[in-house]
Amino acid sequence: MSDRLIDVQEYVNARRISAFQWSIVVVCVLLMVVDVYDVAAIGYSAPLIIEQWQIDKSVFGVIVSAGVFGMAAGALLNGVLTDYLSPKKVLISALLIYALCTIASAYARDPVMLGVLRFFTGCGIGAAVPISVVLTHEYSPQRVRALLTSVTVCGTYAGAVICGWVAAALMPTHGWQIVFLIGGVAPLVLAVICLVHLPEPLQYMVLKHRPARQVARVLRKIDRTASLDGARFTVRVDGADHKQSNELKVILSRRMRLSTLMLWSIYFLGVVVYYVMMSWLPTMLRENGMSIREGALITSLLVTGAIFGALLFGWLMDRFEQHMVLVIGLSTGVVLGGVMAYQINQPAYLPISAFAAGFCTIGTISSMFALAASTYSPDGRTAGISWMNGVGRFGGLLGPIVAAALLRQGMAVGMVLVWLMMVPTGLQVVGLLLKRACARRLSEDRRSPDAGAMMSEIV
Repeated sequence: MSDRLIDVQEYVNARRISAFQWSIVVVCVLLMVVDVYDVAAIGYSAPLIIEQWQIDKSVFGVIVSAGVFGMAAGALLNGVLTDYLSPKKVLISALLIYALCTIASAYARDPVMLGVLRFFTGCGIGAAVPISVVLTHEYSPQRVRALLTSVTVCGTYAGAVICGWVAAALMPTHGWQIVFLIGGVAPLVLAVICLVHLPEPLQYMVLKHRPARQVARVLRKIDRTASLDGARFTVRVDGADHKQSNELKVILSRRMRLSTLMLWSIYFLGVVVYYVMMSWLPTMLRENGMSIREGALITSLLVTGAIFGALLFGWLMDRFEQHMVLVIGLSTGVVLGGVMAYQINQPAYLPISAFAAGFCTIGTISSMFALAASTYSPDGRTAGISWMNGVGRFGGLLGPIVAAALLRQGMAVGMVLVWLMMVPTGLQVVGLLLKRACARRLSEDRRSPDAGAMMSEIV
């Protein structure tokens, strides 16, 4: 019995999803909901803050940018912190920072104070998102891993919707502060739930040589009938990369460097498209002669399409080669982006093309987290997802700035969509094909006798 070795990922793959695993997915979805609730909160409260403080829109733009910079910084820092603190500790710390800074934002008295608080709030959000993805990935069986990861990321869209409901219902009578107060209390509750209920990532515990009884205790929650007494636990990692001293060195190692750079580039371009569509599409449609209601409807259809797209692509990625699923989705998105640009002056058909374009373009952005999680072995997964997310956030800064510059120069709305939707999406296709070539080369290297997998075990 004492000589029995159990690969923890194979253990998860061989069993039905337990109530314990579903509870982890639900908590991770809620983490995404509260994170993006806060991102949306600053947008919904903008008109009242600008009116109350009598500040220029450009000043408020700096406040919003501070939050985006914070999210990038938090994501990048998370990739380093998890080498020294456990992912669970980083997650709970991030939630507390996010919660306290969000509550404090309700009591801000000037733009400088609010901007500083938005930066640190963003740091908390940026650090929490990658860990949520890693937890979902490692506690999901391989047959539904990409789908459940996409479900988790779709919590971001729900957060924006819930924030809109709260703002519409309570801001008229309680002011803009109520949105932040509610947004700050929710992560405090989640921090307690995470402390009590969430385990560390499963493969992380093996790699860090946590006591076998600690790993067994978690595995018994997945299957209470399993006999684990005296067992030792293993997880497969790349032998060459496992020799690196920290996660950042793993994802930037000679074998992984090109794959990492491709992931960063692809996700960066996807975030450019997402932020351009979410930040400027209603305004562009308004300037093109549509009503506010029509612009809001078309933008909401874009997001609705993204939700269905993310779920379908996640389901397909569990069954077919992941890169090609996304290549086909994005290639279709290039065509549909062109159709949307062409139909910008035809309101009767624009809702359909907006839904379809969101399905194929923004839907694939959510699926990028599943691709990143499967790209890296456990000893580089958290840093890989964190840095992809962090670098991508800068696309959220660049996209709206470029869109504003093009509109100021008088470029037609349809051409703006061509340059900032079709072109980035086409470049994503090229990046994915290069990334696929890297993945095939890595797969061949791993099968070679000189670069075989390495087993890390708990004695």
